[in-house]
Amino acid sequence: MIDRYQDRARALVITGLAVNVVAAIVDLINLYGDGTAKVLKFSDMLGFFLSPLVALCITGAWWFLTKMTAESPTQRSLLEKTMYWFGDP
Repeated sequence: MIDRYQDRARALVITGLAVNVVAAIVDLINLYGDGTAKVLKFSDMLGFFLSPLVALCITGAWWFLTKMTAESPTQRSLLEKTMYWFGDP
């Protein structure tokens, strides 16, 4: 019973993060579509390019972390700290 809820929660989080990736890509396309990219500095452009990449990396990292199992107290402690920094205390 709990596994079913965990699977649903995992799917919901991954779906939300995937939507974030799509939104970042759409934002990047809109930036180029309306010509704003021509007047931006390099540092501003870097932020727009990094946004989809960071969202994609977060999605992949979260997916791999939810597939891990802690078999020792040391692994459990490390996994708990990692989940804490991802915003899941």
